[in-house]
Amino acid sequence: MLDRDVGPPKLKEFSCHMKVVDRTTAIKPVCVLNFVLNKTQVVDRITEQIVQAEKTEDTLTNDNIETVTLEMESSTLDTLLEGLHRIQQQLSASASSISST
Repeated sequence: MLDRDVGPPKLKEFSCHMKVVDRTTAIKPVCVLNFVLNKTQVVDRITEQIVQAEKTEDTLTNDNIETVTLEMESSTLDTLLEGLHRIQQQLSASASSISST
């Protein structure tokens, strides 16, 4: 059994932009997503104390930050956004039916 829980990283910054990539035969737009994350916290399960604490904004160093870059073609981004929109619609419909009862 593990005696420590690891929390998810916390999003510090996010940026998104489109760039054009020349793929010899065709020029395809690509979406570039950049995530700047604080590294995870480790919490001792027994004492519930933070073992690896996040530093404050003033003392953040490169050791505490992780940058993740994700590139996807615009068609993949469209599919992702359509799926998220359908999920949002389903959640809204569920919330409406619950509140009306």
